[in-house]
Amino acid sequence: MQRMKYLFTLLVLIGTISFGFATLPTTFPVQLEWKSDPIRETDESGLYTTEIWRFTGAIYDEHHPSLPYFFHRIPLDRYSKLSVSITQAVYEPFSKNSAPDDAVLEENIRINTSITRDRDQYFGKIQFIPIRKTGPNTFERLVSCILEINPVPAAPPVPATRGGDPTYTSKLSDGAIYKIAIPKTGVYKIDYNFLVNELQLTPGSFDPRHIQVLGNGGGLLPEPVSDLRYDDLVENAIVVAGEEDGSFDPQDYILFYAQGPHTWSYNNDAFQFQMNVYDLRNYYFLKIGTDTGKRVASQASVSGAYTTTTFDDYLRKEEEKVNLLDKYDLTQGSGRQWMGDYFKNQRSFSYDFNLSNLDNTEPVQMRVRFAGRADAPTTFRVKAAGQTFTSPSISGTVLTNPNATFASIGELNIWTFGAN
Repeated sequence: MQRMKYLFTLLVLIGTISFGFATLPTTFPVQLEWKSDPIRETDESGLYTTEIWRFTGAIYDEHHPSLPYFFHRIPLDRYSKLSVSITQAVYEPFSKNSAPDDAVLEENIRINTSITRDRDQYFGKIQFIPIRKTGPNTFERLVSCILEINPVPAAPPVPATRGGDPTYTSKLSDGAIYKIAIPKTGVYKIDYNFLVNELQLTPGSFDPRHIQVLGNGGGLLPEPVSDLRYDDLVENAIVVAGEEDGSFDPQDYILFYAQGPHTWSYNNDAFQFQMNVYDLRNYYFLKIGTDTGKRVASQASVSGAYTTTTFDDYLRKEEEKVNLLDKYDLTQGSGRQWMGDYFKNQRSFSYDFNLSNLDNTEPVQMRVRFAGRADAPTTFRVKAAGQTFTSPSISGTVLTNPNATFASIGELNIWTFGAN
């Protein structure tokens, strides 16, 4: 028994060494244990059936959900490019019904490789579908093989800058900190009463010249890891009226500009709106510490003059009422896509957009989005300013297929009609 323990430990140690320093060509044996029958998923109508073949340890992806993937990960001692080939392969024919996912199958197995980094360790990832096509409707599956893995050392990609050097001491690590919720973009005022009644501060206990406002703007955080983002909270320039005497008196106040949770931008001659799908408020921090706060600097007036009596304005109606997949019997709601009114029993709705002092001689630009779910192409109509506009055709979907697109999005852009 003691000898068997020793041999087992030795084998594990050898295996660890061979894969812990995967810079030379190495091999990995693969033995797949296939299930005798596939899982068959039938939709609620009973008309559409999907076969899902399995083997022990198989994984699946959303792009080809009926096909199993083999996956293996090896540690690398440095960043490398992987060259992987299959040798000594043993295949067996099996009875498989044709499916749309078969479009990715070929005569030879296609191996996908990638390199990832987890903390300070690089890893090589290997995955492939162990099924090959031998004819128009005939297939073979891989039973066993040897993977020959050849890591070739390479220069790692240059990481993108994400906001300068890392911060090791947060601006929130000292001082008195107060979190302020911002519902929309604008200039906000904090007065004596707010400090005393809401924040429970004693004005004579601090120097107003040490007041700081911290925040990184509004809108959603960027999703791509390569996009610029700040490593810590940024101090914003503010106005503190009456701070010169070192005391925050009843007539003193703070002014600061803050951005809300949603953002507007101007692109391609049109305003674009980005809703924050995670929160209805943005947050800034009021800090009272020992450092002198950043203040809005005076600026000389620009030369010249320009006078106008009109400006572009915008309104938006976007009520997050309906989650599309919540209306499907086989799901319970999912995703970030929410819509407004549900055009089912009630087939038309009226919406009012009120702008004061509107110049009726200028055109109005309008953009409408609609989600349609039908087994045939559909359209929707918008009536505005006495005119009727019809959308382009919205693609239909297969209502009985649970894996098909649930609904299609149609968009109507109107640029020329007058408000009167």
